[in-house]
Amino acid sequence: MRRLTTDNNVSVSFDPFGFTVSDFQTGITLLRCDSRGDLYPFTIPPSFAGLTSSLWYSRLGHLGVSILNSLRKNKFTCCEHFNSSVVCDSCVLGKQVKLPFLNSQTTTLMPFDILHSDLWTSPILSSAGHRYYVLFLDDFTNFLWTFPFSRKSHVFETFKSLTQLIHTQFLTKSQILSM
Repeated sequence: MRRLTTDNNVSVSFDPFGFTVSDFQTGITLLRCDSRGDLYPFTIPPSFAGLTSSLWYSRLGHLGVSILNSLRKNKFTCCEHFNSSVVCDSCVLGKQVKLPFLNSQTTTLMPFDILHSDLWTSPILSSAGHRYYVLFLDDFTNFLWTFPFSRKSHVFETFKSLTQLIHTQFLTKSQILSM
């Protein structure tokens, strides 16, 4: 609703029977949608045609161009033809279906034979002050541990703590001696 009202300079008022969209400056009713059920149905009238294809693209969650063109043809969106130049680079990379890595040929016979790790940075600081996260994945069980921390320098200490936990909680003395 916020995007609808700010993009089109309108106000929306709801009542038990539906809702009304009015011009914010003049108060003139632009659209009245009556509700016959539990939901408020909404179809986009031609008066809201000022939105560009790139704005529809981002607001609808970066859908594929074919889907966006289908929405336009069925009059769910009101704007010019969507073209591939609207698609952003991150969407192209994010929608790749083929992984860039070959399938692993390693086999593990028991938990903790191989631990995979990944360190990543969050673009948003958590409420607890965490910006970095390290992930440890056990190759045999696919169990994943996630550790948040505020400084990258804590990664090695986190790894040492996890290793100690694995040795004390999961491995028998004979397994520890054979390592």
